[in-house]
Amino acid sequence: MAEDEPAPTPASLTHVLSCQSRDALGTFAELLFLQNSPPAWMRPAELPKALDGMTGLYGFAVDGNVAVFGEPADHVYFMQDWIVALLPRASAQRIIQAQKMERAPIAITQQYYRFVDPEVGPMIGAFAPTGDAVTKLLIGAFGGNVAPKLAPAPPPPTLRCC
Repeated sequence: MAEDEPAPTPASLTHVLSCQSRDALGTFAELLFLQNSPPAWMRPAELPKALDGMTGLYGFAVDGNVAVFGEPADHVYFMQDWIVALLPRASAQRIIQAQKMERAPIAITQQYYRFVDPEVGPMIGAFAPTGDAVTKLLIGAFGGNVAPKLAPAPPPPTLRCC
């Protein structure tokens, strides 16, 4: 982070989560991953069960007034150049409707998306975590034995902003 840049705040994280600032996303990535120096209001956190199977995610518990399009978030998860927040299904549904996201034509999980600017991005999206379904799909595709399990209750959708 350059000396003339303001320190990241819960408000700037809210801007990142609502796809309003790609620059702030870069600032967070630099602090968290290059400098290993998260702000005092962010603490590393374990990934919840709903995100099993999603590799490369780093979780943080956040203090302060952080929201995704007005819906409160107390944890965020970073992966490369995108950010994820787990939200209750009702909160995610309100965002999907308010942001006029379209259903993606895939069957493995419910996914919705909308490009903020069709010319330059970024894309906002909502998806129900697949857990280890993708892993099982790949193991089965390569001839591995995938023991059937009872399906858990559907997890709440996550929202991501990239």
